[in-house]
Amino acid sequence: MPLGQPGGAAQQDLFGGKVGLEQGPIEGLAGAVRASLVAVQLRRPCREATIDLDASIVVSEKREAAPTYTGESGYQPTVTYWAEQEMVLYDEFRDGNVPAGQDVLRVLKRAVEALPEGVERIWFRADSAAYVHEVLNWCRDEAGITLAIGADMSPELRWAVEALPPTAWQFLEAKGGVGRWWAEVEFIPSAPSVVKGRRPDRYLAIRLEPVQKELFADGSRVKHFAVVTNDWERPGPEVLAWQRQRAGTIEKLHDVLKNDLGAGVMPCGRFGANAAWLRLNTLCYNLLTIVRTQGLPEELQKARPKRLRLWVLCRGGQIVHHARRLAVRVMWRASWLVGLIAHARLKVLQLAWHVRTQMPARASPQPA
Repeated sequence: MPLGQPGGAAQQDLFGGKVGLEQGPIEGLAGAVRASLVAVQLRRPCREATIDLDASIVVSEKREAAPTYTGESGYQPTVTYWAEQEMVLYDEFRDGNVPAGQDVLRVLKRAVEALPEGVERIWFRADSAAYVHEVLNWCRDEAGITLAIGADMSPELRWAVEALPPTAWQFLEAKGGVGRWWAEVEFIPSAPSVVKGRRPDRYLAIRLEPVQKELFADGSRVKHFAVVTNDWERPGPEVLAWQRQRAGTIEKLHDVLKNDLGAGVMPCGRFGANAAWLRLNTLCYNLLTIVRTQGLPEELQKARPKRLRLWVLCRGGQIVHHARRLAVRVMWRASWLVGLIAHARLKVLQLAWHVRTQMPARASPQPA
């Protein structure tokens, strides 16, 4: 469906690229995603929501694909994830030349709006793409969200980190031949985030150094990173470990979407169709999460889609024509599979009925 026509995915020009906004069928799919969130919250209520946000490159050789920062052509959608419930909250399809840090606050707000009732406290984790003063200010001052975000290593922050005395650094861990140290660093960024009388944010510095005093691939002996947070209660190592846990949530989500499902290959060159394709994949991910956590036995509740495809979603038999006879080859586990699917189907149908009673009814269209 061409962009700009009724029902097409909206677009916004950014550095020559497009961003999929909510309009028409794309917005309708967002409603289906919200219904899946209501479903999982009904059966497995959770009062906390850790939102992980990240963008990922989908390489594509389509003529319409734009160049990414890696030099390859493709797309760079942004996705938000509810870590406790293992569910996608909101996705935004983008051309490859749209910066990952563009309009992060809008994406975060849409993710917060998608949270169902019952969530009382929100946490937020992201890499340096979300290191935007408007994001920090909104989370801290308006939404009451506890955050931990990778900080851009600006010249000023780098100077403050490198000026720390040796006694300020505390050993964190040694892994893969690289030692990690951490330290509190006093740093107040430039004017946009400074408000008189407000407590400044907390900056945690990280130092990486090879245990055997070797050099990194770029020839450096030491690497420095930093995390900004408004969490002054937990010890520094605990905050850093919590922020790093996003590698096992949002990055795993990207892996599943692109390699187990179909989000790694865009169906055509039309931007709106690709935006719908991404959202259909995130909806499929949420539905599979509901099926495996609500309807399947414990040994399958952590299964990836590839395993579910093998053990649950596969066919139960095959019709074979041989020697003028028709036969049906049935898997040895067919009886077990039939019972499993029947049980899961019943549970999901019961859940769907409860969701329909919870979701607000759609307004009927008014006659012209």
